[in-house]
Amino acid sequence: MLNVKHFLNIYQTRKRLFDEGITNPLPEVKEFITELIEKLSIRNPKEELELLKNEKGIMSLINKKGNVIITFPNFEKLGKDNHLL
Repeated sequence: MLNVKHFLNIYQTRKRLFDEGITNPLPEVKEFITELIEKLSIRNPKEELELLKNEKGIMSLINKKGNVIITFPNFEKLGKDNHLL
């Protein structure tokens, strides 16, 4: 398991890259990253989280209690350059 701080750093960096025009993901990806940052920003930075894929292949970020923090949309249909993981 990795902590909130780890995931927050990754996605804040990705947001900074598209805010600065270095990358240009689709609007759906930008919206998702922004929502994820908002959700992570209010959590304890030391809280441990885990990425899990269910039997349908849907990825979710969950805490130790098994509560879903956020579910990742299926961005594969949008194109290979829009992966989030």
